[in-house]
Amino acid sequence: MGSTFRWQLTVICRLKLRQVPFVVHLLVTLSRCLLQCPLHSVAKPDTTEHHFILDLSWPEGSSVNDGISKDFYLGKLVLLTYPTIDDLTNQIVQLGPGCLLFKRDLKCVYRQLLVDPFDNPLLGYSWHDHLFFDVHLPMGLCSASTGCQGVTNAVCYMLSLAGCNVLSYLDDFIGTVFSRV
Repeated sequence: MGSTFRWQLTVICRLKLRQVPFVVHLLVTLSRCLLQCPLHSVAKPDTTEHHFILDLSWPEGSSVNDGISKDFYLGKLVLLTYPTIDDLTNQIVQLGPGCLLFKRDLKCVYRQLLVDPFDNPLLGYSWHDHLFFDVHLPMGLCSASTGCQGVTNAVCYMLSLAGCNVLSYLDDFIGTVFSRV
């Protein structure tokens, strides 16, 4: 699978942080409330780059993910739905003979999207006696797929207004187009 780094990412636990102001000095005083969540590195195929994945579901019962709703993003309820093979088949049948398929994968899409601001205080970590906060969706956050799918669904909707038949599954887009060739 992946290797766990020797150092541990320090993640701030959910202990009533929504009830206190977001002030770094205050968070430093809460250091006894910090959890050590494993950080994994998985090599990407055919490259020297790595995916970094936080185990934000550890420890079970008191993890960061235990306190984050996967059904809300930016304060709004998001009903997560993924397209099915039937959805794609219907597009193909609708266009009939001459239908062409296209696919596009967005690179590093999670890192392009922002974390729900209510969850920012939960994604702090310390390194060399400095406190940092990750404001982009990390792999391993339970609401990351909800945020990603919500954004790509919106892109599909905008493309549909322009007459494009496009479906999205997280960071992958697939669509159909008619060609007379």
